[in-house]
Amino acid sequence: MTEYRRQYWDSSVFISYLANSNPEFNDVIDDLLAMREAGGVEIVISTFAIAEVRYIEDTSGASGRIKDSVRDEQSRLMRELFDSTELELRAPTPQTAQRAQEIGNQYPGLMPGDCVHIATALDADCKILFTLDGISGKRRRRPRHMIRYSRQLGSPAIPITPPFVTHGWMFDESKIDELENDYWGTKE
Repeated sequence: MTEYRRQYWDSSVFISYLANSNPEFNDVIDDLLAMREAGGVEIVISTFAIAEVRYIEDTSGASGRIKDSVRDEQSRLMRELFDSTELELRAPTPQTAQRAQEIGNQYPGLMPGDCVHIATALDADCKILFTLDGISGKRRRRPRHMIRYSRQLGSPAIPITPPFVTHGWMFDESKIDELENDYWGTKE
């Protein structure tokens, strides 16, 4: 667990959790939040994620519109989570923005927001970046691009993967390989 004790969470993890769009990851997220509460892991996010985690479409209704009760509950959960002491919030600095720009110039396939998240994770000395971008049925314009760049950025290179509960270095490296393969396949 010590290898990936300091974790960065991309906004997609929160969006998926609140929308229940990837229920197979909800127990993992709950376990990681419990581990954080017990002092087992540190969870870092950018304050930029607060702007990205907005009301999530209610997919349970035929209209595709957000029900007021769903919107109110999501808003309450977002405020509760982002105001808690469970997360270390990092505001983008000019240095982080510069680093994000450099990442984007080096890897033009990454979206600007993804570059901000990666730069923040690197600046915060996180050992792993968790994301669920491109995992759900709703695909982004460039699905899974963050995972595509796993272990290519930073020194040492940071793994970028869907969330998992850490169980020690050997298991974690094998799990990262498996998740990268499942959600990206062969890297270009």
